Amino acid sequence: FMGLKSISYVSILSPANSAERSALVTFKHEKVPLSDLQNHLNTYKLRTRGVTEGGLSALRVSTHIYNTPDEVDRTIEAVKTAYKG
Repeated sequence: FMGLKSISYVSILSPANSAERSALVTFKHEKVPLSDLQNHLNTYKLRTRGVTEGGLSALRVSTHIYNTPDEVDRTIEAVKTAYKG
């Protein structure tokens, strides 16, 4: 999810080291509350998981070999359009 790194108001919380990465990407949106972001992504038919343990207030997206590049692009576009500022 390098595309998420290009969004200035998104912080990637998953490991940056390629040896520690997985198909799970956890991130925070600095401008949109977690519940609003999750609802927005639902309108794109994207399933996500909120991560609230320890007051984190982040979102987790899981990609898999069965996901297409178009689905990944749709996820990035959905995150970009969540904030209208």
